[in-house]
Amino acid sequence: MVLAVTRGIVYALLVLAPTMLGSNRTLIWATNSLVISLTTTLFCATELARGSFSRFNWRLPLLVVIGILLLTSWMLIQALPGTPGFLHHPIWREMGIEGAISANPSQTFATLTWCIALLIFVPAVRIGLDARHGLFALNLMLFTAVAVASFGLINETYDLGTIGLLPKSAYSGWLTGTFVNRNTAATFLALNLTIATTLLTREVFNHSTDESTSGLKLLEGLISFKSLYLAFCAILLAALILTGSRGGAIAAFLGSLSALTMQYAKRPDRRRAFAPMLSLVGAGILACCLVASAFYVRAGESDTSMAVRVDLYREAIKAVTDRPLLGHGAGTYSSIEPLYHGAGTPSDLAWSNAHSTILEAFACLGIPATLFALIIVVYALGSLAKAWRSASPDAICTVSCLASAIAIAVHALVDFSLEIQAIALYSACLLGLATGEIMRLQRKTASSH
Repeated sequence: MVLAVTRGIVYALLVLAPTMLGSNRTLIWATNSLVISLTTTLFCATELARGSFSRFNWRLPLLVVIGILLLTSWMLIQALPGTPGFLHHPIWREMGIEGAISANPSQTFATLTWCIALLIFVPAVRIGLDARHGLFALNLMLFTAVAVASFGLINETYDLGTIGLLPKSAYSGWLTGTFVNRNTAATFLALNLTIATTLLTREVFNHSTDESTSGLKLLEGLISFKSLYLAFCAILLAALILTGSRGGAIAAFLGSLSALTMQYAKRPDRRRAFAPMLSLVGAGILACCLVASAFYVRAGESDTSMAVRVDLYREAIKAVTDRPLLGHGAGTYSSIEPLYHGAGTPSDLAWSNAHSTILEAFACLGIPATLFALIIVVYALGSLAKAWRSASPDAICTVSCLASAIAIAVHALVDFSLEIQAIALYSACLLGLATGEIMRLQRKTASSH
């Protein structure tokens, strides 16, 4: 009963998080985190009482959970008063009042609530332990993304001027779907386009390498699930183009190419899979041509946009060098940016992000905490990649996770999309599904020997 309720809550969050402004509001952060923390606590207590955890090796999930808890603990330390005065942010000393490590403790507390939602990883691991439920979760993510993309396409076609819960007040002429920002919408679409490519190639390769498949049956197969996933890819690609995000397009290309390559590499008979591989590559090249022609209209603004980003990166690097160990406080970039505002950065906008998740993390969390988080993530992904090499070709959640990680990481270098809670939730859920899948496959392999 508890497991079924847990799955239902996770599925509901996967649908609601992107459709509610991408969960880009503090109240939504807190609500999601409260629901996830209560659900995860109840789920873990029930599983421990039943002794279910003993059937699998939970070393990797435990490491990830410890990493999340230590990271949130550091945020709490940054925000709390009572730390030694010499650790406090200089802004408090200048005002002559008792402060904290963080330049803005309320923003750091808010970011802490954002981070707690990453614990969705735990129930996602349990979902991934069941192949049927893991595949359902992947498809649910994809269907939700297609709904968001379709909403955005309809919105732009008929000029409805809405992002769902609120009127659309920015990025006129560019698709944002239910997201506030077009670049964050692009990351969400790129992530799910990678999932769609993974599921499409799985269907195509599985059907084409079946020795009993005749030409007629192959044609019938192409009109079933494959055509549905192909239509999803087309919808997501069309929406991605209309976001006008070059970083999102590059992320989608690298993620989809990685998914296609990984799927092909696991085929037992690559010779029979070569023809569909060429077809998919050809479709990808055509898609790239469409994207390139669509982005040609942005050529005039490219230089200005890049120059602003470079100035923002300079400001973030200066902020890092001022407090390299302690950081300025999680989530405080909008508070500290005026302290480093350069002449080349436009002053008619409030810059709440550094347009690089990595740089912003170094500035706000400090170098040690950020490196710690990166090491945990890289180790987890590396462990999954190593296990995937010896896993069966059915490790579809793992392929989706690893390929999507490439797409997300690429865009995180040049934008702040990963800081949007819906995208972070999807990323944590993918990592959990892949971890659970690998645990299941490893146990299956061990029991067969």
